[in-house]
Amino acid sequence: MKRLGLLLITATLLLSACNTPTKEKGCASDVDWVDFIKFNDIMYGFTGHLQTSKPNVKLGPKIGEVKYKLTGNACSNHEVQHADAAFLPVGTPIYEQLGYKHEFRLIAGDKIYQVMVNPKAKFVKELYDIEGKVEKITIFRDTHDQDIRTIEQSKTNALTNLFLEREIIGFEEIFKRGVPKTEYQFFIDFHLKDGTAVRSLYRSASEIMNPGVLLGAGMEKELKEIIKKEWSIE
Repeated sequence: MKRLGLLLITATLLLSACNTPTKEKGCASDVDWVDFIKFNDIMYGFTGHLQTSKPNVKLGPKIGEVKYKLTGNACSNHEVQHADAAFLPVGTPIYEQLGYKHEFRLIAGDKIYQVMVNPKAKFVKELYDIEGKVEKITIFRDTHDQDIRTIEQSKTNALTNLFLEREIIGFEEIFKRGVPKTEYQFFIDFHLKDGTAVRSLYRSASEIMNPGVLLGAGMEKELKEIIKKEWSIE
C-alpha cells in the first residue's frame, strides 16, 4: 500500500508537470522575444491594443488558448509550436477578430495579432484578408511620418487590387537574386473600415514591397505616378 501511494503521488506530479510551462535548462541568457503567437502553422505579430478608439474591432468565436509562454521559459533555440506565445500567460483565450478570417488576425489578451508568415499563402490576397475592406491609403517617406499623403480614392482601389494579386516570392528568394537597390523607402498604410491598418514598405528603385513581393508592371506604374505627383521624385 505504501508503494502504491508513492506511485500515485509520482504520477500526480508528472501529470501536473505536463500541464505547467516548464523552464528549459541551459539557456545562455534571457531571450528578447518579439510579441507573437503561433496558431496552427501561422505566425502572428502584435499590431495593436484593443481600445475604445477602435469600437469596430470586435471579438469573434474563441478558437483556442495559449499553451506555452516563451518568456521566462524558452531558450533561443526553442522550436515554436502551435499555441505558443511570447508574452501571454498559459490559458489566455484566443479569438478570431469578427469580420476577418482567423488566418489573417487573432485577438488574445486585449491585443490584436496580425499574420506575419503563412506558409500556405501564395498570393497577398491569401495572406491579408482586406479585399473590400480598405477605406483609404496613406503614404509617408522614410521616417517623415508627419508628412503623410492620402491617396485619391480611384488610386486607392486600383492600388489595393494590384497589391492583393501579387505573388509572394519571399525576401530570401529576392535576395538570392542580388541585394535590391533602394533610393527611398515609403511606408504604405492600407486603412481598414474597422479603424485598423495594414502597413507595407516599398523600396523605390528595387521593385519590391512587403511582404516579399515583386511589384509587377501595373503596380510599379501606379506607385511611381503617385510618388512623382506627391514628392516630385522620378
